[in-house]
Amino acid sequence: MKYIFLIVSALAIVVFIGSCKSSKKLVLDSYEGPKLIFGSGGGFAGTSSSRILLPNGQVFLKANRSKEFAECESIDKKLASQMFENYKKLGFGKLELNDPGNMTYFIAREENGVRRDIIWGGGNSILDPNLKKFFHTLGQITNKQNPVK
Repeated sequence: MKYIFLIVSALAIVVFIGSCKSSKKLVLDSYEGPKLIFGSGGGFAGTSSSRILLPNGQVFLKANRSKEFAECESIDKKLASQMFENYKKLGFGKLELNDPGNMTYFIAREENGVRRDIIWGGGNSILDPNLKKFFHTLGQITNKQNPVK
């Protein structure tokens, strides 16, 4: 009787933990609100890395040919909200730039299934210095966030 109780308890814990992990993935899959998506790809090795930042501070990472984004540690919600506000104030929502190169960088904003990309790296366009600073700031505040296990 004691063993049955332990087995049932262990199974309940495993099911509970498993259901928590899948709900985190569903958060990103079903989320229709604003997202900042940014990253880079190309070069000699052909590697790529993409991150997604949500206004609540959640960070997701997809690196080196991964098929899915992995949830990372969150950043401060105020900092995340500030990055979304800066994107608007700097006018990136109106910027049209599609200049991929050997090493390509991008920032996109997506909301309700509508995505607007800014792509550079080809060297055929004059790059707004604020875009480069914004991209590096996004990288600095999210690169230290480790994947949640």
